[in-house]
Parts: sequence; structure tokens; C-alpha cells
Amino acid sequence: MAHRTLVAYRTGDTCTLHYAHWGENLGEAITPTTPFGGPAASDDRPDLSAVAERFGFDVVTRDDGRTRVETEPLTTDVTPDAVLSAIDASIETLIVVDAECATRTYLVCPLGVDGEGRLVLVGPTDEERRLRRWIQSVKSRLGERVDEGALPAETAQRVLRHALETRAAVHERDDASFLFAD
Repeated sequence: MAHRTLVAYRTGDTCTLHYAHWGENLGEAITPTTPFGGPAASDDRPDLSAVAERFGFDVVTRDDGRTRVETEPLTTDVTPDAVLSAIDASIETLIVVDAECATRTYLVCPLGVDGEGRLVLVGPTDEERRLRRWIQSVKSRLGERVDEGALPAETAQRVLRHALETRAAVHERDDASFLFAD
């Protein structure tokens, strides 16, 4: 399964937004010598149309995708608010890269146990894989309780949010103040 990721390279008060189709553990692969995460592990070309359409980007002219992060930006001079607006349920991770190539990785998490519901960003985290598995496990258990009729869906969302807050910071998509916090 792909881990669709938006990568926001900070340039002062704005950033340049890129896409990576195979984003799992990508944050640790972005360094000053590999700013686009190094070579891609797969020759598969991702379908960027849904993400690119939001920015009016012509995906036909994209590069050949030989790095983990697409080298052609989706858009440039993007505000932190616009970065968060670009995130929808198809995006699983947001990585913010500063001028020294230090990264902060945030997991995108729908609060609904069925994969729907309000999106929040969880992190930053250095334990992306473990946190992602933990979230899936909690959502699965809560989903079973909802399916059994033992727990209302709204209560499950509140429980999930509280559980997330015990593991990492939880950020709403309508407040971008955390993105460029130094």
C-alpha cells in the first residue's frame, strides 16, 4: 500500500509543496544530500491527478519520478493555511522540511473509526510506523464496539481523539500555527 505524502519545503514564511507516493518513513530519508528522499524504490508512476487538480497543475509534464519525492512542485509560495487546505482523506502524511533539511512528520488521521470524519494531524513523530499501527489498532477496536452497538460513533471519535492526545500532539486543520513553529 502506498503512503501518499505531501512534503512542504519551507522557504521563509511560505513553502513549496511536493508530492510523494511512497512516503512511509520518508522524513528520515530527506537529508541535505538527498533533499528529495533519494532514489525511488519503485518504477510505478503514481496517479497525481487528484492532488494536482486542486492546484491546477498539469500532470502530463511531470518528471520521471526517479526520486521518492516528486521533484516538480505541486505549487510554490504556499502559506501554511493553504498547505493544510491541500490535505484530504487521500493524504496519509505531511512532512515539513526546514532550510537545513530537518523534517517534522505528521500523520493525517480521520477521527471517524470508519476512515471518515474530521481530519486531524498527529505529531510531529519520529515513530511514524509504530504510531500508524497503534492508530489502526485503536480504530479497529473502537470500530468493533460501534458495530456491536456498544458504543455510539460520536463517543468513539471522542475516545479516539483522547487516545491520540496521550501519544502525540493533535492539530486541527483549521489552525496552521504549528506548521512553522520553531
